[in-house]
Amino acid sequence: MRMVSAIKENQPRITTEPLQLGGYHIPAGTVITVDIYCLMHNRKVWGDDADAFVPARHEPQKLNQMPNNVWSWLPFSGGPRKCVGMGLAMAEMRTILAMLLRKYEFDLPEGSIHADKIQLCHGEHPLLIPLDMPIKFTKRY
Repeated sequence: MRMVSAIKENQPRITTEPLQLGGYHIPAGTVITVDIYCLMHNRKVWGDDADAFVPARHEPQKLNQMPNNVWSWLPFSGGPRKCVGMGLAMAEMRTILAMLLRKYEFDLPEGSIHADKIQLCHGEHPLLIPLDMPIKFTKRY
């Protein structure tokens, strides 16, 4: 969910009063949003290999070495306005993924454009969608 989040940005918010954010003055009435894709690929948080899928980075000893930033992983947004379906979505994903991994092996077909990195369609919509991505399922038993 960090590599390819379901959304690429949060819903825009409008500032109700002037504020200072990261050394910048933001006037009241300014529309602001968080770019989820950039946040979850930030090299200052995730390291020089931020664009690589490295499951080992989530091992307890590695997590202790990362900057402590609770806002660096936000596939469901955060705070009081985060997605109300987050708990259900996470439970469903774990269950479905466990069932699929138990019954099937997954492979990319030979010559897939996604062999080295998932190729995304960056459109005018808020979703991040992989370009056509055939997947080969092989039944385990």
